[in-house]
Amino acid sequence: MTRPSERDQDSGPVGATRVGGRGTRRPPTVGLRGRLTLVSVLGLAVGLAVGGLALLGALGHVLQRSVDDEAFRTADAVALLAAENALPDPLPVAAGQVRVQVVDRQGRVRAASIDADRLVPMLPVDRIDHSARDRTFVRGERLGLPGRVRVVSVPAGTPSEPLTVLVGKSMADVTQSAEVVRFVLLVSFPLLVAILGGVAWRVVGATLRPVEALRSGAEEITGRAGGGRLPVPASRDEIHRLAVTLNDMLARLEAARARQRAFLADAAHELRSPLTNMRTELEVAGRLGERTDWPAVSRDLLADTERLSRLVDDLLLLARLDEAGNTAAGTVGAGTAAGPEPRVAGRCAGGGPPDRSSWSNWSGPSPPASRPLRYASCRRPDPGGRSATRTNCTAS
Repeated sequence: MTRPSERDQDSGPVGATRVGGRGTRRPPTVGLRGRLTLVSVLGLAVGLAVGGLALLGALGHVLQRSVDDEAFRTADAVALLAAENALPDPLPVAAGQVRVQVVDRQGRVRAASIDADRLVPMLPVDRIDHSARDRTFVRGERLGLPGRVRVVSVPAGTPSEPLTVLVGKSMADVTQSAEVVRFVLLVSFPLLVAILGGVAWRVVGATLRPVEALRSGAEEITGRAGGGRLPVPASRDEIHRLAVTLNDMLARLEAARARQRAFLADAAHELRSPLTNMRTELEVAGRLGERTDWPAVSRDLLADTERLSRLVDDLLLLARLDEAGNTAAGTVGAGTAAGPEPRVAGRCAGGGPPDRSSWSNWSGPSPPASRPLRYASCRRPDPGGRSATRTNCTAS
């Protein structure tokens, strides 16, 4: 019977990630360059769309104002003629997309342009304001013009015979101009977004090129045994500061590795010395045979064994202190913050490893518990007349 964990591992290709336990696979991750380009293009597209809508709105408003101004100028000129009671018939206006009528309060057409209707006013009687200037839209079929028509009204005449001048102007030219601009925007918008997307892709790539150089340099440093440094860009920006900081970190790590190699070499030398003594004493005892002073040999071997035991205890103590104090980060951080590596050296008077629970045998200043202990070795005379090794413990 297959366990659920095995079924989950066997289902789907390698590298597929399930989300929420329902078998939904995450989409492939897009690179930083792609994400930055996508965000830039989306921002530019939204900005261009808003700008295009604003342009169309402003263009429509300006064209509408121009139509209103032209219609009011024509109405004011006809109203001036009506005030002087000098209305010609037909009214002298340019033929084409403009219609002019002069109506009284009963809605009767008193004068009109050559193309205007002489029986039906442009606006219904209830919609004509005879006391104020007004503007409105009507359908072009009412005036025989295509599309919508802008109609303005201007009071005219005399107090005894008030009149109203109606001027209608077709909006076909304005609508056609807006449609042309809208078509140009719709055609050029995708092309402009594509061009800006390509420019953004190149710019983002040039910006991230120093980051790729840092990644390549880190990969080369990881692949070789010796140390190295990351390339530092010439620009004085965030990436330059990042490269400088990483190079400082690599220098600290390289110094830490050098100290570790030196420590291992010292430890190997200290372990080799008692082993060599023990082997020599055993070989000499084997050659002497019955003349060997076995009690003396046993004492010598016991002394060398104690030396080995002390060295092993020192190594175990250092390992425990490194694990407890998290010295992998603490030692590197202390080395850079304070410049040269601070050391507080002392010696174990009894020759054994120092115990942090009791510093009675420690002859130097007591280092804090968060700082690891290091040691070196030197020779001291043994009470039995032989030379032995004592441990010089150093806190760093």
